[in-house]
Amino acid sequence: MDTTAPPTAPVINDSPQSSSNKSSTGKFLIVAALILLAGIGGALYYVTQLENSKPITSTSPSKKLNELFESTKSYAKINDETIYGSDLNFTINFFFGSMKKDNTTEQLKSLAMDKIQADTILLQEDQKTTGKKLSPTIYNNPNKDQMARQRRVQELQEGYQKQEQAYTGEQLSVWYYNVRPPKIPELEAKTLVQQKINAIYSEITQNKITFKDAKEKIINDTELSKTDVNYKGNAHFSFEQVTRSNPLFSFKTLNDTLFSMKEGEISKVLDISDKEGQREEFFAILKVNKIENSQTQSYEEWLNDKKTQYLTINL
Repeated sequence: MDTTAPPTAPVINDSPQSSSNKSSTGKFLIVAALILLAGIGGALYYVTQLENSKPITSTSPSKKLNELFESTKSYAKINDETIYGSDLNFTINFFFGSMKKDNTTEQLKSLAMDKIQADTILLQEDQKTTGKKLSPTIYNNPNKDQMARQRRVQELQEGYQKQEQAYTGEQLSVWYYNVRPPKIPELEAKTLVQQKINAIYSEITQNKITFKDAKEKIINDTELSKTDVNYKGNAHFSFEQVTRSNPLFSFKTLNDTLFSMKEGEISKVLDISDKEGQREEFFAILKVNKIENSQTQSYEEWLNDKKTQYLTINL
């Protein structure tokens, strides 16, 4: 009898605990893979967004396109204002941006200069009329506030489209220094003239004499030849339809006084000595005979007249 034991079959552990472990491992690997893929996707999205949010640098094509000229470089001078590259760049981009594709840089510069010339004439003429110095915020500065400048230009331009008050009147004057020194000492000449004009003013305001009578008194006073060789010619003159946009006098005091007066009003005795250049000093009295609305020039007509007085120098 064969007593050899039969071979033992291998034991297979198919208990519930063994199946659970296998299942958990599989699920863990799947979840880990999903987390990894999500992380990679999020990183790619972040990098893309970061790239898109980068600011445009000075070397980008759009920046170069918008700045055809060096901002702080001087390109021209129109009377008292220097025109910079920043002025040209702004004017081209703001007013002629749609024309860039069809025009050369020089053509765009020409268009911009025409606009800039018109603007600076308005500003400089306003400065002459008001006597107020223009702020560097809007004038003669490469870093000016361009939009503030345009707002002021528009205000001035609209002012020339409106009707203005026109002044008609007359002036009496007696001079104590007319380019050349008087024949007597200057202080003596001024004192003499002041006494005579004050006496005339007193008679006028008391209705004892008219402006026409006063004119005759000045002309017939030969003592005034000591202070002004042309005292007869300077004694009196009449003016008509004088407006703020086209002032008559080369003396600011006379212009300011005239435009502050009412119809029929007589000014006080004015001591005039504020003209730049050659020395001209005198006493004057203004009278406004009439104030009426005037049909002024159009802005275009006014501008064309003023352009002849402004020289553009290319730098």
